[in-house]
Formats: sequence, C-alpha cells, structure tokens
Amino acid sequence: MKLNTFLNLYNIQPSDVAVILSKPQREELRIQLISKVQHAEMLNRKFASHQSDKASKTLARRKYALLFVPLRRGQYLLTGFYQVNGSEPKNANYFDQDEGFCALREFSRYDIGEACRKNNSETPVVKLEQMEQCQAFVGRLIISVDKKKGEMAFMRLAENLEAGVYAIREQNWDAEPAPNWDEFIVTAPIVRSLPPAWEARLKEWRGVYLIVDEESGARYVGSAYGEYGFLNRWKAHVKGENIEGGDRGITVQLRKLDPSNFRFSILQVVAPDTDNAEIIQIENMWMDRLHTRKHGLNHGT
Repeated sequence: MKLNTFLNLYNIQPSDVAVILSKPQREELRIQLISKVQHAEMLNRKFASHQSDKASKTLARRKYALLFVPLRRGQYLLTGFYQVNGSEPKNANYFDQDEGFCALREFSRYDIGEACRKNNSETPVVKLEQMEQCQAFVGRLIISVDKKKGEMAFMRLAENLEAGVYAIREQNWDAEPAPNWDEFIVTAPIVRSLPPAWEARLKEWRGVYLIVDEESGARYVGSAYGEYGFLNRWKAHVKGENIEGGDRGITVQLRKLDPSNFRFSILQVVAPDTDNAEIIQIENMWMDRLHTRKHGLNHGT
C-alpha cells in the first residue's frame, strides 16, 4: 500500500498534506523524537513547527502535516500527525522562554533564539495541532522511501512522494533496542530522559565507564558497582551529585564542569558477582591506561 492510498482511506487528500522527512543532525534528538513518542508530543510538534523559511511557507499552505523520523536507512516512523493553522513570526525572546523550544534546544544544540538575535530578525513558526483522526497511527506507522540520487529535500508534498507503507506496528513504538555495551555512547541530555529499554540495560551492567567533556575534551574514568549499575552513576553525574553507598563520588575537577557537556561511554563490563574491590582495581587500571590522573579529571583519586 502507498502512503497516499492510506491517506485516502481516511478521506484525506494527499494534495492537502505536507510530509516532513526529518533529518535531525544529532543522534540524541532523533532518539528522543521516536522514543516514548506518545509522551514526547510537544517535542515532536515543536521540531515540526520550525523549518527553513521556504519550507515553512510550503507547510503553512497545507491543511495537514505528517512528521516522520528515520529509524534506519529508507524507513521512517510517524511521530506526528497535525492540522496546520498558518504561521506567525516569532522573535528571540519567544524561543528563549517557550518550554518546548527550550527542550528542543537541549537535544539539538541549536539555539534558534540566538540565531534570531544574530540576524536581528524574526523567524516563522507554523501553528500545528494534533489530529485526533489518525492519532492512533502515531508511533506505529512506518513508511519506506526510496530517495533519488542527489535528492536532499526533506519537506515533501504528499502527492509527489513515492512512499510505501512498510509496516503498521501492533503497539506504539517504545524505543529502539538498547545498543550493546561497547556501542553505548550517550550525551547528558539523553541520560536525563533515557528510553525505558535503555535504562533497563544500564541497570543490569556494572563495570568501568568514561566521561568526556565535549567542550574541553577532558576525561574522567569512573566505576559502577552499586545498585542499578551504570544508570545510577550516570544519572547522578548529570545532576552533579555524589553517589550514595560509600562510593568516592565526583572529583573536584569534574564538579567544576557543566554536566550538560558530558558524553558517556562504557570501557568495560564485569560479571554481576564481581567483587567491588576488583571493579575498583579495574577502574584504576583504566585511569593508568588513559592517563586521567595526570592529564584528566581523576586527579586526587
């Protein structure tokens, strides 16, 4: 079945629909848009509502907008189905204060308000409202799109889009499966709002991890051997807290940094029954390997 055939089944004319095939530049934003999709409606709506000036004009002229976020090459998940009610220009103060755009800025690392100030201008925001008619398919409908060579446009007119319905999931999309431990690399915004499946895996794993401050490049080696494994440690780090349970906590050097710039990865996992003293020994070995006492943030440990 084609996407346009699907729309016709619900008495929606493809010529009334704009399709946004999103391309989040940062992986953490893409994950947030598809994970817990029913609970992140505002983030998806804000993401869809601010496009380039040209794309916003196209979007504002349509009756409906569909937001799709990539799952894998050529496959996109429906994360928003909206009615379009025109657009209006917004200034820097609006983007600084709006809750949804503030959340979007944290994950995208793009400050729309700052761009407005730099250009001394306003930028259009398309007014979108959830469409109850097809809301049941949000988080479930997956389409396949074969891009032509060199094709870069992401705002598409539905009547011109050759897209097939790849699948309709029985249940809403919860999140992508958690990566393997050796591929588990996440930033602080993701740690603050992890998909449930990812939290479950981090609770299970114990071992040694690395924090890199993305602004300075400084490194910190830590260990997770308490309850809830890596999850408890990483959550505490992004909050700037010491870890309970007698652990050595956060060094003075690490505490001086903004945790929003932290990137987390796992250096080594250990068996669940590994003695705490052995984990600390492994942690010390990694500090020596990466020279994080002399040239990093483990000074004093």
